[in-house]
Amino acid sequence: KAKVKAKVKAKVKAKVKAKASAGSLGARRGSSSSRASAAVAVRGASRRQPQPQPQPQKKQLTRQAANGRQQPSAAPEKRTQPRNRRGGGIDMRAFTQRMQQYSAWTSDKMKLLLKANDQSRSGNKAVLQAKCAFGETFGRLPRCPRCFGGRVKFRLPGPSGSLASVFTIYGGASGQELQADREAEKEQVRKRFYCTGFYDDDEKVDCDWQDDVVQPEPWTST
Repeated sequence: KAKVKAKVKAKVKAKVKAKASAGSLGARRGSSSSRASAAVAVRGASRRQPQPQPQPQKKQLTRQAANGRQQPSAAPEKRTQPRNRRGGGIDMRAFTQRMQQYSAWTSDKMKLLLKANDQSRSGNKAVLQAKCAFGETFGRLPRCPRCFGGRVKFRLPGPSGSLASVFTIYGGASGQELQADREAEKEQVRKRFYCTGFYDDDEKVDCDWQDDVVQPEPWTST
C-alpha cells in the first residue's frame, strides 16, 4: 500500500508539473504573438499614412516673376503749362494766331484798344501787335504792385529760347524808354513780368520790380 501511494503521488506531481509548464509556454507564446500583431499593426498604420510631399517653391517663384514681368508699367504723368491763369502761363500758339489777326489793324486802331485797357501804347506796329495779342490771350496787365504807377511789361521767349522784352524781339523803342528797357534786360535773372518805373510830371520814378506771377484783369476787346 505504501508503494502504491508513493506511485500515485509521483504521478500527480508529474501531471501538475506538466500542466504548469504547458501553461507557462502558452502564456509565452500568447505574449509573443500579441507583440508580433502589435508590430504588424504599427507597420500597417505607418504604411497607410501618406508621406508629406515637398511644395514646388521654384515653380511658384517662377510664376510670380512671370506675373511681375507681365504687369504693365504706370504711365508717366503729363504736366501741362497753365493757360491764362495766375503764374505767367500763356498759350503761345494762340498768341501767334492773334498776332497774325492784328496784322490787318492799323497802328492807330491798336493804340485805341490798348488805351481802353490801360496798356502802354509805345513801340512800332509789331510791338503794338504783340501787346494786343498778349492782352487778348493772357489778360490785361495791372499796374506795378511795387511803385503803383508803372505799367507792367511782359517778356516773351526770344530766338534763343530765353525771355526777352518785346522791344528786344521786335524793336521800336527809342529815347528814355529804350534806355530803361536796356537796363532791365541787363538783369542776370529775367522774369516774365517787370516794371521800369513811370514819370511823375517830368520826374522819373525808377522801379526794378519783376516777377513770374501776376494777376491778369479782364481784357476789353472793343
